[in-house]
Amino acid sequence: MTNLLIHTINHYPPGHIFSAQNFIGMAPRNTIDQALLRLSKKGSIQKIAHGIFNKPKINTLIGAVPPSVNDLILAYGHKFGYLIQFHPARAANML
Repeated sequence: MTNLLIHTINHYPPGHIFSAQNFIGMAPRNTIDQALLRLSKKGSIQKIAHGIFNKPKINTLIGAVPPSVNDLILAYGHKFGYLIQFHPARAANML
């Protein structure tokens, strides 16, 4: 199971945020959670928050670069099934 997760995670671009929800269907949920926890303790992935992980993006000068706030908000929305809508002023600013 861990090898399948590593293979899938390696296809993600550096800095990509994901949760166990992204791997539903590969194995039982508790197996996925345990595999993600082991990978984070090993250092292959970073644990950002409870149940939220990312593939580290490494900068040669400063090391691991934290994910953007927008990506983190969208990851929480995906994890809990929320529809995230930015304030119109924020959306205009993002353009």
